[in-house]
Amino acid sequence: MKSMRNWCHCMALTYGLIGSTFVDSESFEKLALNIDNIEDKTFYFDVFLGSRNIGFHNFHLKKVGGQIQVISDANMTFKAFLFKEISYEHKAEELWENGCLQRFSSATNRNSKSIVVNGTRVGDQFVVDYENEEMRYEGCVRSFAYWAPTLLQSDNLLNVETGKNIPVVVSIDNDSSGVSQSTTIELPKSSISLKYDSDGRWIELETRLKLFGKLSYKRTTI
Repeated sequence: MKSMRNWCHCMALTYGLIGSTFVDSESFEKLALNIDNIEDKTFYFDVFLGSRNIGFHNFHLKKVGGQIQVISDANMTFKAFLFKEISYEHKAEELWENGCLQRFSSATNRNSKSIVVNGTRVGDQFVVDYENEEMRYEGCVRSFAYWAPTLLQSDNLLNVETGKNIPVVVSIDNDSSGVSQSTTIELPKSSISLKYDSDGRWIELETRLKLFGKLSYKRTTI
């Protein structure tokens, strides 16, 4: 279903990081690239379509040697046009090092259709295997790392659900009161808004789905 594909950018998420300093760009740079600042922690988000709670998306961040492992687990169900039930399950694992994605694997079920995607760094290229199709990307590849806005500062971001490297424009807006920061990711056909608290913790996500309206994530624990 095309409408389900429209929300892949939001479903194929990357993941939560707790920061301990205020969210200026320099601080985020240190948080994103210095694994000594990273805590092993699980983050819990409720997912809403409009005002309806349709499921959850949880993230676990862990240091593994000199790398960062991020595991996500999502489960959502809602009705489209009042009668057709849509179910969505997504599990992904990513491994990061020095601000770049080293490998990932993802498995997605959308209304019983299963999709498995894998990717790994091979020399100077990042090689993605998607349904027997191989895609190769040059240089440092980054995914939708909502947990560290500095890692979003890229001309392209990899959607780990589809294996596609998507052109983006990312902007950061600091609240003059110092209470929060927002980040906006402009995609070819949509945009994603992210909000962080004064300690640099990712707390909200919002986007609009072409047929279903506002999709939002709200963090349930800090």
